[in-house]
Amino acid sequence: MNRLAISLLAILAGLAMAAGVTPAAANSDHEPSWEVLADNLDNPRGLYQDGRNRIYVAEAGRGGPSLVDTPLGDSDGPICLGDTGRISRITNQGVETVIDGLPSATEAVDGACEGPFFGTGATGPHGVDRWRGRLSYSTGLGGTPAVRDVLAAVSPGAANLAMVDIGDRGPQSFDLAQIEDQLDPDGEGADSNPYGVFNSGSNTTVAIDSGGNSLLELRRNGDVEVLATFAPRCVPFNLGENPIPAEFNPCGDQALFPAQAVPTDVARHRDRDLLVSTLGGFPFTPGYSVVYKIDRRHVGTATCSQFEEIPSDGCEVFADGLTAAVGLDVGRRGDVYVVQFADAGVLAAFSGTDAGSVQVFNRNGGHIGSLDGLTLPGGIATRGKHLVVSNKSVFAGVGEVLRTNQLR
Repeated sequence: MNRLAISLLAILAGLAMAAGVTPAAANSDHEPSWEVLADNLDNPRGLYQDGRNRIYVAEAGRGGPSLVDTPLGDSDGPICLGDTGRISRITNQGVETVIDGLPSATEAVDGACEGPFFGTGATGPHGVDRWRGRLSYSTGLGGTPAVRDVLAAVSPGAANLAMVDIGDRGPQSFDLAQIEDQLDPDGEGADSNPYGVFNSGSNTTVAIDSGGNSLLELRRNGDVEVLATFAPRCVPFNLGENPIPAEFNPCGDQALFPAQAVPTDVARHRDRDLLVSTLGGFPFTPGYSVVYKIDRRHVGTATCSQFEEIPSDGCEVFADGLTAAVGLDVGRRGDVYVVQFADAGVLAAFSGTDAGSVQVFNRNGGHIGSLDGLTLPGGIATRGKHLVVSNKSVFAGVGEVLRTNQLR
């Protein structure tokens, strides 16, 4: 309950939508003209756009034929495993595969690895970034090394879940599940789900572990440093009786619930500080996702917190009032573009309210616009006048990559 494996968002159901606040009124809210660059994709998530108008897409895949009777993330199981994850590239000639055969896991449909909705909400490749020929990508998990071992015993490729791979002169892998198991930066117990990645230099990649509520710096020499941890936030609880007994509720009010931060993506602000989007975990109250700004001059480990018991250190709220923020990027003028997976909230998405958007902020965090007309979007990338978004990001076979130059 206290974590969300966001790769499995599409199979959450059965709860009423929580009420909350909405973003501040924008100066420019509109539905731009979206151009379909690619379709028929399998759970497209993170994006990277280079200077030659090539777009890299992390596709989480559609699971596979290996059935494992075990829970994973927020799924009770059984789980279907396969090697259908991939990194694709969109060019003027179409879509081509750059890396294939990557692990993918999804929930079985009526106990079988088939069916009309099979492949929905798969976990697999989540984030992708490229810097001077070096391609980095993450593969999700939503569990512990022990859970991964169970999956790998049936489908050996599953052993590569919870990895961040960095390759140019040959791939180098970082096992985020093992790092989480050893360090547990947020002190909440081991739970790893690698998501956004960002190549911050020739020898360094910054990676999000959304399950571990942490931001990690991975260096080519094999060193790992925890850059930041993300503490819970007390949010309104409107789903009936609060499941936390009053005497154990750290929020001190039964109307409130300590929602996990669940960081999702990372980008560099124009002033060189890092920006990190957060989804906000159970009860997924709309309006309580934030983007944090981590001071590049901060020495030691930053703590991003709005929790009275955990003081914030080297981190501040850059943008507030968001809902289910799953991706972000910084445009050429310094504007910050944040993907809202579901404008009405994660829980509302499964009662037919599946509209998502891109919320636009200026370099100081002021809300200046909204790009609408999306359906459960995921990743985002900007380059020059163009912005691309992965749309229908939790569906197999119908995912898209859309582009617009009508930024605001």
